[in-house]
Amino acid sequence: MKPQIRMRVKSTVCQLILIGTMLIGTTASLAETSFTYQGQLSQSGQAAQGPYDMTFALYDADSAGNQVGVTLNETGIDVADGVFEVLLDFGDAPFNSAPRWLEIAVREAGGGVYTTLSPRQRVGASPFAIETLFVAPGAVDTAALQNGAVTEEKLAEQAVTLGKIDNGAVISGSIANGEVRTVDLDSAAVTRAKIANDAIGTDQVEDGGIFPADIDGNVFNRKGSVYVNTNSIAVGGFIDQVAVTCTGAKDLLINHACNVPSDNSGISVLFERLTAVDNDVNPARLLCKVINRNPNFVETVTATVWCLAVD
Repeated sequence: MKPQIRMRVKSTVCQLILIGTMLIGTTASLAETSFTYQGQLSQSGQAAQGPYDMTFALYDADSAGNQVGVTLNETGIDVADGVFEVLLDFGDAPFNSAPRWLEIAVREAGGGVYTTLSPRQRVGASPFAIETLFVAPGAVDTAALQNGAVTEEKLAEQAVTLGKIDNGAVISGSIANGEVRTVDLDSAAVTRAKIANDAIGTDQVEDGGIFPADIDGNVFNRKGSVYVNTNSIAVGGFIDQVAVTCTGAKDLLINHACNVPSDNSGISVLFERLTAVDNDVNPARLLCKVINRNPNFVETVTATVWCLAVD
């Protein structure tokens, strides 16, 4: 007559959960996937004693269902006064947040037919802690993150690239004043389409900051046209100066130059001075002060301004 073998898990289940949690918690740095299972085995109403062979398999239901992962075969497990303890390792794959049940089959060590114990045992919280060591792709999505959970300190350098930012994800209110500097901008990162109408006024443009090559032809069509004003003087000796202005008081000075002869010239520029570029009261003005160190030759100096006519 085949001996009746049954398994029951008493209050030691609580101890199992504590043991499993401690093992995973203390070996997380080693990516440990094993956990301890402890149970009590009786045979013919008496506490089992001696060595037993056991198999362990995970299922996705408490009865029937499908096996998940491999079957573990443990031989010669020492059972003392009905209590046994075994270290199981199914790897991380079976633990994906779905519930799991452990099915155990037992035989006396050395041979014979395995007896499958019933019911299956629900897997507790400790083995599922393995999942925190192995996060599957897509397991943590935006909805799973609490507000403020990902801070700047938790992001590695270069972790957030342009390709990971959705269009419109970063708005003006998300950027602190002074957070984005000129050096932080890629070349051509700020295009005309990204600048609101009238967002850039005269006060936002540094003196000499805009050159003719920087101005699109469409700007000329909307705002006016670029023109050039010049004024020349013949310098025969010593120090002299020449000035030129934009035509209108509101016109923008976008470039300027004090032009002197370049070949074998005794002329040199002492200074260039810009005035009235920060108001709409007087036209922007360029003053070129020069010196002719060769008074025997009269040479021409020309002051030039490039201006944008403003409607």
